[in-house]
Amino acid sequence: MPASNPTCVYCGRRATCKDHIRPRSRGGTDEDSNLTPSCDECNSAKGAKLLTEWIPGRVLRAVAVEPKVYAELLRIRADDERQLAARHLARADAAALAREQALGEILSTRRAVGLTQAVFLGIVPIGLAAVRKARQRDPEFPEPIATGLGGELLYHVDELRAWAANRPSVLAQTTRLPGNTPVTVPAIGAARRPVEPLPPEPPRAG
Repeated sequence: MPASNPTCVYCGRRATCKDHIRPRSRGGTDEDSNLTPSCDECNSAKGAKLLTEWIPGRVLRAVAVEPKVYAELLRIRADDERQLAARHLARADAAALAREQALGEILSTRRAVGLTQAVFLGIVPIGLAAVRKARQRDPEFPEPIATGLGGELLYHVDELRAWAANRPSVLAQTTRLPGNTPVTVPAIGAARRPVEPLPPEPPRAG
């Protein structure tokens, strides 16, 4: 060590060696940018750990006094974010592949799906709640062709796709007035019955 006797960046005691900020076993080098003053105790305790895997209090002290430690911490966090993003993409790709495989099996065999599976596979591009509501309110909704496990109604894939492609933008809504009387509200743009003109008023007596 130099004659100036620098202090350990991790604990503040007298430095007796150089620590590899990123351990050599984890890809660190022997370059000065990866070396920092350390005491034997901290150097041994840190070992092959990354900064994010060691004692937070000592790492925070080192970050405050040594720019090289701070730069390494930023690199570790950037690596973590890239790995996390890669895992998310891998899961998304796996889910997309599973959907494609399931859809391929359906199209090559029975060509019938329940509503939950139809939404999951993207056969109908709307949510499950909207599909179930449409089944109750839309007279053009396909009829089930079979019953699956647990009594689930199954629909023909092609019929669901055709309905989804031509479904009305706003379905008629049904509400109830006091007394449980159902009232149907027509969809926007529905044809209205023409209003008949009022009869002319009789002439007034002079």
